[in-house]
Amino acid sequence: MIGGTVRGMTRIARALALVAVLVAAGAGTAGAAPVVNGIYDVPDSPKKLTQGPDGNVWVVVGGNALARFTPDGTRTDVPLTGVSGAKGITAGPDGNLWVTATTKLVKVPPAAPASFTAFTVNDIINPQAIVTGPDGNLWTASADKVLKISTATPTAPTLYTLTSTPSPSARGITSAGGLLWAVDFGGAIVSLTTSGVQTPYSVGGLPQEVAGSPSGQVLYGNPGTDPHTIGRIVPGGLPQTTNVPLTDPFGMTFGPDGAYWVAQFAPGTLARVTTDGVVTTIGGLPTNSPREITSGPGNTLWVSLELSNKVARVTGVDPPPAPAPAAPGGPTA
Repeated sequence: MIGGTVRGMTRIARALALVAVLVAAGAGTAGAAPVVNGIYDVPDSPKKLTQGPDGNVWVVVGGNALARFTPDGTRTDVPLTGVSGAKGITAGPDGNLWVTATTKLVKVPPAAPASFTAFTVNDIINPQAIVTGPDGNLWTASADKVLKISTATPTAPTLYTLTSTPSPSARGITSAGGLLWAVDFGGAIVSLTTSGVQTPYSVGGLPQEVAGSPSGQVLYGNPGTDPHTIGRIVPGGLPQTTNVPLTDPFGMTFGPDGAYWVAQFAPGTLARVTTDGVVTTIGGLPTNSPREITSGPGNTLWVSLELSNKVARVTGVDPPPAPAPAAPGGPTA
């Protein structure tokens, strides 16, 4: 009897030990909260950034150079000799990086960036963001126009003049839900089909940037309203705004965690904005500095600190956990 009791206790102890191991394993794989985890110098003021097809983060620096950052923060500088006013950057559909500059569009092969090619595009008067559209073309905005650009013939863009306000001034641009979305600094967000058909959404103020989500919803920042606001739009719907006073919301991206992230220049914070408008923030950045932001490799965000001549990395921007599988013949485990 005593031997049976000992064997039973041994089985219980082993079971408890197994449970402890499983709990510890689960705790070890849980995602950490987003936090600033690295701030790196760049030679001049950083502009827009993007994740390249090579798995590195590329930053426009000072209007005439790029900085390439590996995921661990190692930097390589790439001069863009003969280029000025560089600002926007994106990974193109052809495997190259594409950069907007004053009257130029620059193609940069990630494996050999020194062999870049600068094409003359006179309609890029005031360089802004650039994206790949759902049609496989590059799209950017400048002055009062949106430009559709083929990577095969970059010097011959198709031009669409904005008609959203009396004096349109194109700024940010993104792709979402099969549409292009452009910011008119005059007070509107404009959706465009790939053939250039426009639908304006009046938002007032002085909107700056826009980011898209996989659902087709977009988020925009508007530091020209009082108080400052961020807004969400779905095609055919009315803008839904949230007040973010005295934050100067600017650059934005859709993060790997399924929420938008916004660089808030004035307080030196990043705002996390859910698709239904709930806002939380994280700090750890210099005030009057965060300007642009992009999603990076390994569930990270990368932020341009404009007046600090630095770039920051945020880790822990993990996707939400997958639902637990249902137990056979029973409720969800």
